[in-house]
Amino acid sequence: MNDNIEAVVSFYKFRSEPKAVVENDLKEERKRPHNSLPYYICFHSRPLYLWLLYVTKQGRIVDEYMEINTDGFKFHDIEFPDLISAIKYLEKNFTDSRYQKYIKSRKAPSEEIVPEFSDAKKIEIFCEDTGLGKFMMLVHIFEMISSEN
Repeated sequence: MNDNIEAVVSFYKFRSEPKAVVENDLKEERKRPHNSLPYYICFHSRPLYLWLLYVTKQGRIVDEYMEINTDGFKFHDIEFPDLISAIKYLEKNFTDSRYQKYIKSRKAPSEEIVPEFSDAKKIEIFCEDTGLGKFMMLVHIFEMISSEN
């Protein structure tokens, strides 16, 4: 799995900034002439999820998500062996009506890791394996379980 995370971090369209910053950059990039789909990838707040953000010709920002797993990447319920294959799938199909229908029917994972546990103790852990200073939120479930007993 570390190889897949390294592939993301070294990908030329990867951005380490938060989603909102990346969206603003895409809006600016859309103003320049392009022959291809302007897009970026950035980390989701949930560990092992990515945002795949792109801007349409009409200027609308579309945010989709991708999951990193041990076998590669899961995008649109399809397993891809590598990031490039998932990106090629996007570039080939994003204008297809079935693709658009799928997007409308899917909801991205919540930015909150465990929203139903509002009083869960959250711990920030520095994720050293990416070298980006990315903070990931983890829920201290053990404390919740022990307080219930």
